[in-house]
Amino acid sequence: MCYNLEGRMNYMRIYDGNKFDSTNRKTDKFLKVNSCGFQKQEAGYTVIRQTGRIDYHLLLLTKGELKVVYKENTHILHAGGLVLYEPNVSQYYETLTETNTLWLHFAGTAVKEILKDADIVPGVYASDCTSSLNDSFLELIRNFSYSGTENYIPGLLLILLARLSDLTPKQFQTLSHTSIKTTTRSLL
Repeated sequence: MCYNLEGRMNYMRIYDGNKFDSTNRKTDKFLKVNSCGFQKQEAGYTVIRQTGRIDYHLLLLTKGELKVVYKENTHILHAGGLVLYEPNVSQYYETLTETNTLWLHFAGTAVKEILKDADIVPGVYASDCTSSLNDSFLELIRNFSYSGTENYIPGLLLILLARLSDLTPKQFQTLSHTSIKTTTRSLL
């Protein structure tokens, strides 16, 4: 049991991603979205993937507060914060309040090169400018399940990554690995 901010009792829900992730797969394609979606959770929802996934995982917080552990360092994210987990890195995140998140799992033979060319480094980030990211994320999510979009979806992912790359250091800062305060090291 845990308690929410008003002191009311909540029951903690834990999702063991290593047991239940049916979309956790590699691909020999250039770029492929394995799964994506929108999630609304109450406080106390926890995701644990002790061995990570074999694909990349991008998680954007659009509402609420989220505790994220990345490479053994704990961070508190607020709306606009995001985490990009690379393959085989332990994943842990817990909702501290009611949250809304946009999430995406992707893989491909070109992912490392695309991220490098875009100057995107896996890690935990704080942002004060997310409307373009939200729009790109939501368009990808809306189109993901339609048949005939297999070639369109990787293009939408490239647009999302380009918008992430275009954010300025002032708009998008990495969270320090020693504290939960933002630092001056930028994504770009």
